[in-house]
Amino acid sequence: KLDQVVSILNRDEAALAYNAYLLKNAGVDEWGVRWPLVLQSFGDWKLVGYPMLIVGLFHFLPYADWVVRLPSAIAGTLLVILSYFFALKIFHFKKLESLFFTLLIATAPFTIFYSRFAYEANVALFYLILSLFLFWLPTKNLKKRLMLDILAGLVYLFAIFTYNTPFLLLPFILVFILLARDLSKVKHWVSGVVSLGGVFLVGLWQLWPVLTGKNEITIFSDSGVFFAFARFRQSLPPSLQSLIGNRYLYDLYLSLKNFLASFNPSFVSLAPYHPWHAVPGTGQIYLSVYILALLGLIFAGITLLWSVRFPRESSRLKGFFTWLKQVLVKPADIRFLWFYLLIISLAPASITTDAPHATRSLLFFWVLLVFATFFVSKVASYLKKSKEKFVFWWYLGVTILVMLEFLNYLPKLFVNYQKESRSIYQATGFQSGLAELESRYQNQKIAVVDPGGYQYILLAWYLKLPPEVFLTQNKRQLPNNIGLRYGEQVKNYHFIVNPKDRNNAEKVLFYWDKDSWKIDD
Repeated sequence: KLDQVVSILNRDEAALAYNAYLLKNAGVDEWGVRWPLVLQSFGDWKLVGYPMLIVGLFHFLPYADWVVRLPSAIAGTLLVILSYFFALKIFHFKKLESLFFTLLIATAPFTIFYSRFAYEANVALFYLILSLFLFWLPTKNLKKRLMLDILAGLVYLFAIFTYNTPFLLLPFILVFILLARDLSKVKHWVSGVVSLGGVFLVGLWQLWPVLTGKNEITIFSDSGVFFAFARFRQSLPPSLQSLIGNRYLYDLYLSLKNFLASFNPSFVSLAPYHPWHAVPGTGQIYLSVYILALLGLIFAGITLLWSVRFPRESSRLKGFFTWLKQVLVKPADIRFLWFYLLIISLAPASITTDAPHATRSLLFFWVLLVFATFFVSKVASYLKKSKEKFVFWWYLGVTILVMLEFLNYLPKLFVNYQKESRSIYQATGFQSGLAELESRYQNQKIAVVDPGGYQYILLAWYLKLPPEVFLTQNKRQLPNNIGLRYGEQVKNYHFIVNPKDRNNAEKVLFYWDKDSWKIDD
């Protein structure tokens, strides 16, 4: 039901779909650029990784919505399998613990929801975790280490050309490689650093338009943030304006505020702010699992700090430096690496104006499930000391709890959301309305009410406009304050903000009215 739960593509999906259609049939994107690595699209600069997967599928599958969403569905499925081996081989969880982690991944709302739409972030998450798996996979064979690092670098290259978050995380991942290996032995980490460093240089060279295009949505360039900072500075006494009323501290404050907001239960588990990112009334992780994750965070933090506070050495100072050496020189404690991943996973979302942001935080949700599994496994290990059968009942209890929330989620997605999405995505009557317009008013000028400015790409996709028609008969508006360019004219369709904007020659009006698209002639 990839094409039924939401029976229409959203604007970003349609842009990916139609650009893939143009690339497959004409070798150009919607701007006429031949095989670009970055698609200008509406001016939001989409990466070419996902459209190229669709192009490949279009060679043997139909031009259909479910095919457009198929790469994300495959990536989400493979992520479940990869997570099991990650837990087993990297985190050194036992088999039962690894299976429980896999259960959390397979049933988590964020993995299910994002895998059912053409989200580049979901495919990039799979690439990112696969790359981490290869970088982190232990081996004493240097030739095998070199091959794994080269392969991990290539996978990471796919990630940065699929979604922008992995590129923003790349410098932090470089540090992560050093922390995860023995820093005192260059041969153990140099291949990984060189491999990822090469990916960074290639990305910086090729993805500059993306970096400049996305700059407008960060707290560093947003005009609203600038005015808010000016008001904040003016509210301070003159003596404090130079001390704490500077932009660097203000940006740091906003970043920390956004970082902490990502832990808000309303965002993670209860009521998401964006119906495109989750089923209304649900979050990204079940509430019971989120509580387990918070307990895991607390328990892992206490046990990690405990090793510093009560070192084995007679001197506490000597013990601290021993711990510091363990962190900076030898492979870091696995709990420290979890916390490091958790913190850096929120870096991209923390510097944007619309934080907290689920799509930019998928790695964060994945790491939270690691902490949930850690807590469940530690409770099981303590219960095992008392009686073996307690372990069975503990795992059975938490599994039943997760499955009850999962079974409660499914009808919300496949029944409630399927109905609600017809209005959320303005799906009802759009495709049938286009078919009627094409059959009855093909030679007439048609006005389409489109306040958002994105209907041109949905129209192009669902009409499967030939490349020569679209490329010669489309017109765009000038870019707005953040560089977005909306469609104004495609073929005989004119896109307007409200019905009063149509001209005298446009006798046919196509518009959304409460619960469906309608035609007024």
